[in-house]
Amino acid sequence: MHRILILMIGFSFLGPIQAIAEQSISFVRPAVDQTAPSEQKPTSKLLASFSLHSKSEMAAFLERAEAYVEQAIANPDFEPIEMVLHGGEVNFFLRKNYAQNKELINKAAQLDAFKVINIQVCETWMRYSGEDLEQLPAFVETVPYGPAVEKELLSEGYIYF
Repeated sequence: MHRILILMIGFSFLGPIQAIAEQSISFVRPAVDQTAPSEQKPTSKLLASFSLHSKSEMAAFLERAEAYVEQAIANPDFEPIEMVLHGGEVNFFLRKNYAQNKELINKAAQLDAFKVINIQVCETWMRYSGEDLEQLPAFVETVPYGPAVEKELLSEGYIYF
């Protein structure tokens, strides 16, 4: 009998509490998208393009890519900007050149860690240039033939960044 009385008292208190809660909480969704730009998903898959193969071109690319860090953090489905390297720009990422390219490599590693970029180096270029794959930092992946990977990404809907 005491249990029934306690239950009845408990339920009698819930009524007013529930009414207050329902009045103070609005379940109406906004008519416009109020998502912050940094949280919006990009509309395109992006592929890096390098024509000069220079250090300044690579630095400029990494600066532009850095603007996507907040998007990548806010959106688990963010597609990293693909970097398929198969030219002289690979030299910037070799361990033996770290002292000269420290800032560039560190920025690339940071952007890779936040999944803003994905760096892939052409194994064919490495072999042709006489470079050992072990010269690449751990965050850099390799692909058998870079131009073929680039062509495949373009056929999958990637556009140049």
